[in-house]
Amino acid sequence: MATTKSLEINFHGPIVFRFCKDVAWAYLPICDEHFCNILTDTNDLSAKRHKIIEIKGPTSAATPPHPVGGAPLVTPLVWNKKWKEEPNPRKCYCTFKLPLPDLIFGLRPEQVKISGDEVNVNGEFARGLRFVYNECLAAPTIGPASPSAVVGAPSSIFDPACFNNGNLYQMEIRYHDSRHNRANSRHHHQDAEKCSLAMRKLLPPCDKWKVSFDPPKVSKKLKNKIKDNPWLLVISGKHPVDCGANPLVFFDNAVPKPAP
Repeated sequence: MATTKSLEINFHGPIVFRFCKDVAWAYLPICDEHFCNILTDTNDLSAKRHKIIEIKGPTSAATPPHPVGGAPLVTPLVWNKKWKEEPNPRKCYCTFKLPLPDLIFGLRPEQVKISGDEVNVNGEFARGLRFVYNECLAAPTIGPASPSAVVGAPSSIFDPACFNNGNLYQMEIRYHDSRHNRANSRHHHQDAEKCSLAMRKLLPPCDKWKVSFDPPKVSKKLKNKIKDNPWLLVISGKHPVDCGANPLVFFDNAVPKPAP
């Protein structure tokens, strides 16, 4: 009997997620000098702008996913039914359409404060998101949601197999900032603020919310380690590859309670 495989998809960057009754959406806003790459252990593909890209293969969960307890928290937002149904793809860098995952894990927390109409969020929230599918009966495919659309490369070269783990398919969708090496001590949160606004402009009236990010914090203990070992990498440093804006995670109904 064949072993059932699972699928993990890691998203990085300023992305708006919406979990509906039977499908998940990931909307990438248009941000200055940001580019989207679809990565596997063997592939590095570029997504075409303004297209809807569909990922198929994993078995869809019956209900929207629960965030996992113990992982960084995701922004707990509920989709307002008074808003328009979805952003126009032409206003997005690109859009991903996926089956509902079984679980979601927040990744790499960072301080954010959001206040506005019926919204009050303040704390450390994830700036990345992992989708986990418990069952993937066939190798996942990635391609246009309509025949006229174009992705970055033929799906025949897409290989989601995970090295060293035959029971797992794996891919990474990174919407990243090409200016991360620019010598500007304020760039980190200037860009986060701009990207946050770009996300929220896709969903008026969210563009009226006030969003702020605390400066990157490095503990005294870590500073001493860096002083003694200059080769150590700095977490939340001045020039991270990702811009630092946390994704917005919307649920159509009440936010599910964290899973154990």
